[in-house]
Amino acid sequence: VSINASSQIKKIQFQNISVEEGISDNRVNNILQDKEGFLWFATRLGIDQFNGHTTKTYHLLKEQLEVNQMLQDKEGRVWAATTGGLYLFDREIDQFVTWPSPDQKFYNLLDGNILGLLELDNGSFWCATASGTIVSISIEKGTGEIIYTVATDKTRGGLNYPTCLIQDKNCNVWMGARKGDVIKYEDYKFTTIKYSTSNNLAPINAIAMDSSDQLWVGTDGDGLFKLNLKDGSMDHYTRSGNSKIKRAADNIVLSLLVDNDDNLWIGTDGGGLYMYSPKENEFANFLYNRDGNFTIADNSILTLYQGDDHIIWAGTVHGGISFFQNNTIIRHVPPDDLAFNKADI
Repeated sequence: VSINASSQIKKIQFQNISVEEGISDNRVNNILQDKEGFLWFATRLGIDQFNGHTTKTYHLLKEQLEVNQMLQDKEGRVWAATTGGLYLFDREIDQFVTWPSPDQKFYNLLDGNILGLLELDNGSFWCATASGTIVSISIEKGTGEIIYTVATDKTRGGLNYPTCLIQDKNCNVWMGARKGDVIKYEDYKFTTIKYSTSNNLAPINAIAMDSSDQLWVGTDGDGLFKLNLKDGSMDHYTRSGNSKIKRAADNIVLSLLVDNDDNLWIGTDGGGLYMYSPKENEFANFLYNRDGNFTIADNSILTLYQGDDHIIWAGTVHGGISFFQNNTIIRHVPPDDLAFNKADI
């Protein structure tokens, strides 16, 4: 299926935050809003805590670490999965600390590149590592163990490892893998799920599930796939056009988000931001315009996140952060009635 951007969907007025507004770096890998309303921006130079007016940057204990994912658990604790292990924000000492401590038996299982982090409904956590394992940990018990290793097919070459994790409304876990596999965990079993007719699968960068039980798979070079879990039907979306460069950029999907209205947002590597409206069955494309007002900050979107008041945040490769809300201008960053504008930082 060819992706052709529609003009029927209303234009969005983006607002942007960059180093000029106080964040530590314009490359933003991940975004999180905690229960108190504070925003957390993971950059190459640390983790920024933003209260809507000022920014405080936290540096991790190990130098030159990149944050792959941040997560707030059910207890309100803020976690960071990094290229050098798992970190927990300790509010008492006001810094991020490694977890678990080096003296715990399973420390070596998490002392590496953690690509994904997921808190399950049963209270356990899953960590996806670049060594190809899924490590299940219990924070309360202080335990951890490898529960799954992604199979590496020698015919495809190189190590296969999980790149992203989500849990659906039925408590099943889905993961995407470097060699293009989609793996489902259900009833204590891991199963590889077919979502494409191709035997040459591209790496998976992101997955998302919508309210209609449709699994969206964003790949590194082969566009976007949709698998309808009810009837098993599959669709493949790629960008068409005369420009090979534009097609290639649009077909690298870096991030996915299903918002509260069930719209799908697609962050690409150089092709801008797309929105798919299931109601209209149409795509809209939003691109950076140097001469325009209220355009997205950059055409490469590393992360997408929906926070309080339905505000959608986009972390970019070169332009910092873009955000928007229901096609309206947000007069404060974020609005004054959000929790952190009433808190002390």
